[in-house]
Amino acid sequence: PDDTRIGLITFSDQTITQIGLSGDRSAILNALNNITRQRGETGMASAISVATQLLNSTSRNVPKALILITDGIPNVPSPPSTAVSMTTAAAAAARNSGILVYAIGVGQLTNYQTLISVAGNSSRVSQVGNFSQLFQNGLLNSLI
Repeated sequence: PDDTRIGLITFSDQTITQIGLSGDRSAILNALNNITRQRGETGMASAISVATQLLNSTSRNVPKALILITDGIPNVPSPPSTAVSMTTAAAAAARNSGILVYAIGVGQLTNYQTLISVAGNSSRVSQVGNFSQLFQNGLLNSLI
């Protein structure tokens, strides 16, 4: 719909807001197309927390959704078990604040159970073989 707002946050061991909440479809697609892959660790908990703050910063009474796309498993902060616990807690906090969370795993290094823990339900989990498949099968376009 015309009143939809989307933000884009990238993460590795740093979390970067690429575009705040915007209704400009062209700007959003431009931001998506210009993402450079960040090298480093997989700091999902921070990314989910930043996204939750961004989504909850609006006073608009509209449905809110977070789409987490990852090619790894949470491993920041160390040890990985702490990172997974923090990621699960951040995702639960997002869901408890009324945000619908989706998780998309890319490649072979993701953990399906962790993705389910993030999304809260296997029906909101998808997996693709590589990043180009996000656009090839229309998965992202159907969500935007």
